[in-house]
Amino acid sequence: MVDGTDSTFGVRVGRGGFTLAELLVASVVLSMTLLGVYALFSQAMRAEGATAVRWRHRGAAEAVVAHLAGAFEEAMNLTAFGCP
Repeated sequence: MVDGTDSTFGVRVGRGGFTLAELLVASVVLSMTLLGVYALFSQAMRAEGATAVRWRHRGAAEAVVAHLAGAFEEAMNLTAFGCP
């Protein structure tokens, strides 16, 4: 090891850095993590959209019920005074 290389593989010893295999493993791990975050974010956006639709439908249903309650109350008041 006079020239700074390992005699078995011809790899320089004592220099910092990453091997290609380490970089590939790190890239795969990072890709899987980002894919998981994307899937989580995507699911949260779909759930928020569905919840917003449900709230709009609920508001519309409450408006219909309030209108019907007012109409029934008015009908009951009219029949109480002898109107057909």
